[in-house]
Amino acid sequence: MDDRARWLYLLAGLAVGGAAVFAFDRFPGGRGEGGTLEVRYQEGRTYMVRRVLDGDTIVVEPGIRVRYAGINTPETTRIVEEPEPFALEAKEANQKLVAGREVRIVPSPTKFDHWGRLLAGVEVRDPESGQWVDVEEELLKAGLARRVTYAGAVRNEVRLKRAEEAAKAAGVGLWPSTGGRTGSHPRPSASKSPPEPRAPNPEP
Repeated sequence: MDDRARWLYLLAGLAVGGAAVFAFDRFPGGRGEGGTLEVRYQEGRTYMVRRVLDGDTIVVEPGIRVRYAGINTPETTRIVEEPEPFALEAKEANQKLVAGREVRIVPSPTKFDHWGRLLAGVEVRDPESGQWVDVEEELLKAGLARRVTYAGAVRNEVRLKRAEEAAKAAGVGLWPSTGGRTGSHPRPSASKSPPEPRAPNPEP
């Protein structure tokens, strides 16, 4: 192989490597902000949950970060000094619902947030009934989340509103009862799940 051919192979390799780095940076779940590569969805396809980051964010294969579009849960120590009230309970409930399981993803009208996370609703199959369970709805029922609308009109908006109203009326979790008691919350219906798998490369 002459010098010219070697240089051509070298330049081709650099081009491919550079394109791969750029794609990783811009892909939802990568390092960049405002991911620009749209994830292609297939009707009926499921995604394995690789990691639960907190009460409203998960990582699914092949490394896509999914932020629940219709709810917001208390912050953990990832961005605050101390966990907010019910932050750890929300994360634990989310883990029991989805960790190590296959889920269905329903993208919201606003597909990505500022950090490149995919904004979507998530459904998981109940191991006992075999029915698909709305994860956001379950967390709202337990009083571990508040409903939000910044992602646009989500498909399950009516159910989420009813779930939040029910939690408020029951005085569970984030919603104090008339007696001033807080801290109780029902178990999410799809709570039997395997322990959360450890990710080979933890995300920040």
